[in-house]
Parts: sequence; C-alpha cells; structure tokens
Amino acid sequence: HYPLRRQRQMCIRDRDMTVRLTLDNSQVYDLRIINNILRVTWPDDERTVMSEWSTERATLIGALTNEFTLAQAIEKRAIRVLGNTQGSQEFASLFE
Repeated sequence: HYPLRRQRQMCIRDRDMTVRLTLDNSQVYDLRIINNILRVTWPDDERTVMSEWSTERATLIGALTNEFTLAQAIEKRAIRVLGNTQGSQEFASLFE
C-alpha cells in the first residue's frame, strides 16, 4: 500500500492551479496554488487558467478574515465565476 499511497500524496502536493481574479472591475491578479502554497501574481497570458473570478474588495477581505469561506462566497455569488465552476469549487475548498 505504501507506494500507491505515496504516489497519491505526490499528485495532491504537486498540484498547480490558477484562478484569474478581477477585483473591483479593474485590478487583475492570478491566484496560483503551487505545492499547497498560494501565490498572488500579476496575470500571465501564457499560464493556464482554470477559471476566472470577479468580486469586490470587501468580499475578498471577508474571506481572508474568516467571515466566510471562498466556497460560501462562490455559492452566494459574491464571487462571480466565469468558466470552470467545478474547478473553482475545488480551488476554493483548498482554503477550508
């Protein structure tokens, strides 16, 4: 069982996921998870983006201060999702 379990853990750990976030209809960032670390960067058109999000600054602050989760914000449509909804939910669930 050990080799299979180890392989599964590596797949999860080595995940590379990116969501493009537009904040207040003007500022654009890439939220990228690499090896379970969140990196916020300027958009890179060569990067594969799994989904695009749009929200207000107050919504992002609420999620960062644990007023609610990213998944709850998506569910209530405080974060608008363009593209892969399932991928967005998976991305958001990593923060719970």
